[in-house]
Amino acid sequence: MDEELDTSEFLGVFLQEAEEQVEKLDDGLLQLEKQPGNADTLNAIFRAAHTLKGSSATMGFSHIRDLTHDAETLLDALRGAAPTERAAAVEPLLRASAVLRRLIGAVSSGEALGASILEDMESARASLASSGPGYAAVSRAESRSAVPDTGGTQFEVRFRPDCQMPAVRAFVVVQAFEASGNVLWTNPDLDSPGDLPVDTVLTVAVELADNAEAAAVAERISAIPEIASCEQADPETGDASAASPAEAPESAASVSADPIQTVRVSVERLDRLVNLVGELVVDRTGLALFEGMLSDRLGADGAVRALRGTTAHMGSIIGDLHDEIMKMRMLPVGQVFKRYVRMIRDLSHKLGKRAELVLEGEETGLDRSLLEDIVDPLTHMLRNCIDHGIEHPDRRLAAGKPEAGRVVLSARHEEGHIVIEIEDDGKGIDPACVRQAAVDRRVISAEAAAKLDDRESLALLFSSGVSTADEVTDISGRGVGMDVVKANIERLHGQIEVTSRLGLGSRFTVRLPLTLAVLPALIVRSEGRLFALPLASVVSATTQTAERIHSVQGMPCVLVRGETLPLVSANAVFQNGILETAGRTHYTVVTIHSRGRNAALAVDELLGTMDIVVKPLGVFLRNISGFTGAAILGDGHIALIVDAATLLDIVRPEQRAVA
Repeated sequence: MDEELDTSEFLGVFLQEAEEQVEKLDDGLLQLEKQPGNADTLNAIFRAAHTLKGSSATMGFSHIRDLTHDAETLLDALRGAAPTERAAAVEPLLRASAVLRRLIGAVSSGEALGASILEDMESARASLASSGPGYAAVSRAESRSAVPDTGGTQFEVRFRPDCQMPAVRAFVVVQAFEASGNVLWTNPDLDSPGDLPVDTVLTVAVELADNAEAAAVAERISAIPEIASCEQADPETGDASAASPAEAPESAASVSADPIQTVRVSVERLDRLVNLVGELVVDRTGLALFEGMLSDRLGADGAVRALRGTTAHMGSIIGDLHDEIMKMRMLPVGQVFKRYVRMIRDLSHKLGKRAELVLEGEETGLDRSLLEDIVDPLTHMLRNCIDHGIEHPDRRLAAGKPEAGRVVLSARHEEGHIVIEIEDDGKGIDPACVRQAAVDRRVISAEAAAKLDDRESLALLFSSGVSTADEVTDISGRGVGMDVVKANIERLHGQIEVTSRLGLGSRFTVRLPLTLAVLPALIVRSEGRLFALPLASVVSATTQTAERIHSVQGMPCVLVRGETLPLVSANAVFQNGILETAGRTHYTVVTIHSRGRNAALAVDELLGTMDIVVKPLGVFLRNISGFTGAAILGDGHIALIVDAATLLDIVRPEQRAVA
């Protein structure tokens, strides 16, 4: 076996897991700050720190290992501490967590550690050393790695002689133990993995929920590759009861089958798989059309019936396959939302305010291609909520509000879109102040500003340089940012709008289209062109006579279900044209709906409903208003996918939503 341990091939796995463990640290510490008496939360934080320490030690990242070791030792001391002492230790632990993020980022980028981050690391370690009950008296030699006389259920693990990397395998073993309880200590300590010989007997003490599980745990550890045996040791006598794959193969297999097995797949490979399945969906539609043509020609022929059955079965399988692939592609927005809890907490403390971030709809799925793109826009809006929206505690109390402000970050699916909202219960936004700021910045003239209603006035916030802040801070107030937020949202073919009630709070609403999804859509033909209307936006499809068409302010309108709606051609609306009514006696009318507004589209033909694969528009077409993408139909024709919200903005400018 080589003296030097080559861990380069594990770097990607380490970075991903390190980020996950730091997220767990942050989440747990914020929970501990609210509920310092919760022992389960403290144990979860401890496990995250221990896992990160072990993996960083295995990879040879000593700075991460040492800082995490100090945090782990403090967490161990907090187990017997009073709730007030635990709460007081959260701040230095959060500071250490922030430094850990920077250290992991440096590893990811391959950059050398600069003087600034090294100073911050030493400052964090010093802060940890001065926190907690009797922590300063605990030396590294007396830490958790030292073997106590008693405590927990002890296991002795032996490696197979052909084990290539005992240090890495030891880390895998400790992780497996952590799935069954709280690891109290290991002997030898895993801080120096390069020195771990293959004949080492690794002793692990685990605090199990029930000692009766010990035999099953030992069998599961024995089933790990390159492990010769796992023995439950008696701490009093030193006797061990061994469990190995050879002795209990059936039991070990049954135990090892219980945990959920996962495989990491690269994003690029998943993207290719999504595209291939999308092509299958298109071919499924084409095959169904071909089967229909044969049925029309041959009637109830036996071969046609057999083809129909095969087509239906294949369509079902392709549909199920696509659904599963898309679920793999979708990630819960909670993965992004959770990172803001720490940000809101730190920013509130810095500004001398009190605020709580409430997360709703964390399980809502969002395509991973959009997930990271929304981080910066959401970050800017949330910072604005705390800096501009939430008042200081004394002002909130004077206004009859709770001392702590409330910011709600929510997500939901609506009309084939992802809707993300940020709402606060702060002081709100004064439209008059926005108008004046826009006039002062020469974004709009005073005469034009006087004609704007409140909704249109608030839309000026997305103009460059417009800000209602009383003073400029290092957080915000320069009028730079909301225009960039809007540009980034529109780059994703989304929309953003703001509503506010003075003295009660504000709400920012972001709507993002699904760029990688199969949508059920109504396919229509208008003046020779094909359009796909998402079924989520379709209210009805009816035939109207010319007598029911009348003109209002020069625009053709139709009465549908008691509501007078503007009637436009699906093709002409995107060419700044109007519906040609001369000589027509009947109209096929599709009523569409979005955000409380309706409009009627006159089409030449309804071609039916089908599932379509959304494809983004190319670079030359992406700025065309009114479309979220395009779809290739089963017969090879291309249909533009209509964005109902944008279409209604064009058709009904008097009710235009801010976008």
